Amino acid sequence: MIMHMAKRRIAKAPARDPSTPRFNRKLAVPCEGGFRLRVYVTKGRGKRMASIRVKCGCCSQSVVIYHGHGSLEVNGVEGSLEEWRKIFGPLLAGREP
Repeated sequence: MIMHMAKRRIAKAPARDPSTPRFNRKLAVPCEGGFRLRVYVTKGRGKRMASIRVKCGCCSQSVVIYHGHGSLEVNGVEGSLEEWRKIFGPLLAGREP
C-alpha cells in the first residue's frame, strides 16, 4: 500500500496595498520641520466605523481617529464634526482656537 503525503498549504503574506505610500513603513523619514507622519486608512465594515491611524514619524506612538455618521472620535474623545472644526480649523489655519 502506497501512502500519499498531503501537501501542506503555506499561508502567504497579504499583498501590500499599492495605495499605501512606501514611506509609511519607514521610521525617521525627514520632512520639513521634523519627521514625516505615517498614515493608515481603514474602511468601515459592518458595525465598525472607518478609521485613520496617524503614527509618529520617529517612534511607535499613534492617534486613532474614527469617523462616520457626522461624528469623529479622536483617541477616545467623541464629538460632532462642528465641534472638531472649531478646534482644529483655526489651528490648521495658524490661529489660536
